[in-house]
Amino acid sequence: MSRRTSRATMWKGSLFHEFFKGSTRRFRCSLLILCLLSAYFRTARNARHWNPETNFDLDPCTQNYPAAAEKLYHDRGKRKLVVEVSHGLGNRLRAVSSAAALARISNRQLHIVWIQDLHLNASIRDLLYVSDNQIIEHSYLQCALSSGTYVVYDYLSDPVDESRRPKINTHVSEHIYIRTAYRVIGKEKEAYAASLVKVMLSRLRPSPTVLDFINRIEKQLAFQSGQSTRGTVGVHIRMQSDLERDVPGISSLGNIDVRGATSRMLDVAALRHSCHFKHFLNIIRHRQLEFPFENTYIISSDCTEARDGMIQELGSKAFVPELPEYGGCMDGNSRSTVCVQLALAEMLILSRTSSFIYSSHSSFSEVVALLGGFKRNLGELESGCLGGPDLLFK
Repeated sequence: MSRRTSRATMWKGSLFHEFFKGSTRRFRCSLLILCLLSAYFRTARNARHWNPETNFDLDPCTQNYPAAAEKLYHDRGKRKLVVEVSHGLGNRLRAVSSAAALARISNRQLHIVWIQDLHLNASIRDLLYVSDNQIIEHSYLQCALSSGTYVVYDYLSDPVDESRRPKINTHVSEHIYIRTAYRVIGKEKEAYAASLVKVMLSRLRPSPTVLDFINRIEKQLAFQSGQSTRGTVGVHIRMQSDLERDVPGISSLGNIDVRGATSRMLDVAALRHSCHFKHFLNIIRHRQLEFPFENTYIISSDCTEARDGMIQELGSKAFVPELPEYGGCMDGNSRSTVCVQLALAEMLILSRTSSFIYSSHSSFSEVVALLGGFKRNLGELESGCLGGPDLLFK
């Protein structure tokens, strides 16, 4: 037997030959396993943020904020997504839930900067059950801007419409710091992230005080109308166009401060003229012809005029919550802790109704619609404002 023949015989009897002469299916399966292992180790490496040029255990920003540092370091090495939320309740919940969805998709650790101010004078713990290691009560935006360990998206310094806001790039190796009163949208998996927002919202657990308000309001509803929340129609009327009455003290901040009366806020406030309660009455009258079984409308509004007007026009069909704690919350003092707690209670109750008539230019209405999962094509979701559904979900 020649040497060449001997080698050929050895090759045919080897394990390698047995493997390669096997079916194409076996080869493809092996290749798939190799690809999956490669993807796993690449993802694990990114998740640990194994960057030899950056030591994230020595974050210069959190060194300047000891309270924040203690919270931010509980999972060292993992990339962070820090969202500093601003403005009112709807704005903040919208930002928190969308940031939470993006953090989950990008495998980042979420932290929330929640600062009490004239827009919302309540801590997040007054409203929701939250983990202490997720909440920071001091902004460190300026440090993040000057730090090489953060990529910063500041949507308040130059507020523009959603279509013009830069989307978040979560594939960067640095931490991400976002200051916003709007939805947080990433460059990747946008549709999936949007579907997660409702999930994140539904996982927010109200505080005991808010739960107590919900229970008392629903008992009042059952006593007055004999119906449960699910058998009613929710109505949210956001018609307060006077910014100073809406947010007392805002005019003193001027139009340069991002919390002040900026041009964008003034534009949105002017649009609220189209959401006068009389426009809602027209929609309700049309609905009563189409859906004659609708007998009770839960009214939530930022104006006494709207509440009184709806009661006068709809009579017993209008249900307006009445608790002693509402005293002082209407027309000028709606930003205090107890008033914000009542607003959250109303938001959650409206999300449980069978249909929802919303204010087009309101983040409060947007959150209710997302939580409730109302379907527009089934008549469950309808704008009560003149001009239709513009600016919902912006």
